[in-house]
Amino acid sequence: MPRTPTPQPSTRRPSTLEPGQVLASSLLDPLTGQALLAAGAVLTPTLIEKIERLGLAKETLHCLEKAPSEAAAHNAKREVTRQEAEVLATSLYEGLGQLFTPPAPVDEPFKEAWNLIQELIPRIHAHASAPLRDVRIQGGGVVAHPLNVMLLAVQLGAAMGLSHAALLSLAQASLLHDIGMRRLGKERYKSSAISSYERRLLERHVEHGMDLLTRFQDQFPPHSEGVREAVHAHHERWDGEGYPQGLKGDRIPLLARIIAVADAYDAMLCDQVYRRRLLPEEAYQEIVAQAGHAYDPAVVRVFTRAIAPYPVDSLLRLDTGDVVRVVAVGENPCRPIVRMTGVAQPVDLGAPGAPRIVRALYSRRFPR
Repeated sequence: MPRTPTPQPSTRRPSTLEPGQVLASSLLDPLTGQALLAAGAVLTPTLIEKIERLGLAKETLHCLEKAPSEAAAHNAKREVTRQEAEVLATSLYEGLGQLFTPPAPVDEPFKEAWNLIQELIPRIHAHASAPLRDVRIQGGGVVAHPLNVMLLAVQLGAAMGLSHAALLSLAQASLLHDIGMRRLGKERYKSSAISSYERRLLERHVEHGMDLLTRFQDQFPPHSEGVREAVHAHHERWDGEGYPQGLKGDRIPLLARIIAVADAYDAMLCDQVYRRRLLPEEAYQEIVAQAGHAYDPAVVRVFTRAIAPYPVDSLLRLDTGDVVRVVAVGENPCRPIVRMTGVAQPVDLGAPGAPRIVRALYSRRFPR
């Protein structure tokens, strides 16, 4: 009796787009050559509708090779990642609040977040060469800021090729860099210009932070001496005009030089009681302008390569009143390529006569 041949999986490319399919290669914009969807992206009904509306269904089909079973596994992995990210954000939100009020013991939420940082570092490292996603948590106050500084600093450190141990120390120092602020009074919240005396009081938050790390060292998770050095020196300037020691150039610890850039960039992107937040491009340009003065030029060079003012999927309001979504980082990082309603092809905001960005739109993850 002849043997029945074993069915072989089909190697034919799918003929239609279906939810759950995974891109095996990036979907490129035929106009700009920029990646609209990265390899590994999972198609959803909404994405399929957008792809078909843009007339890119055929191009998308050429990017599909994975079977539905693989897509399901990929979806499950993405869901786990989202859940872990939520745990990290919530743990840091609770844990940092405790760190700002020692001598109360540091309990499980912060310890859990401290451990999750080690898992987060390889993920950031994997994406450090492509500034296509926003790793900041938008909005918020004393909790979101140290978390954002940590995310930005680790992205910079990874792009600079730091070891895992150095990245872990960088993450820890970033979370703790402003812990001394808890000892400051009303000067921290003034809504008007501060006097030179009040500025000196503000600057003392660095020394307060070092005192807290020393006095309550048994309350904090274990950390290296490099973490303490970075916390102490994160307000030093490349030109020697910083504080508290007036260190200059390479005498400033590298981790502190990285945190200085991340700290300044995130602070400029947030509303302050004394000024409005800057547009991402304004903050980006300010960092670049201060290379060799406030910041290490080498760190700034990496910043321009690793951080995009308007990452993919950012929502922007233009001076035309339109709300658009960033689909690619343009040749000029401050002028991205966007998708506009009613316009068939992506619009390069760097082109002559293109609309101007007036606001970056985002929702707040944490209350102030």
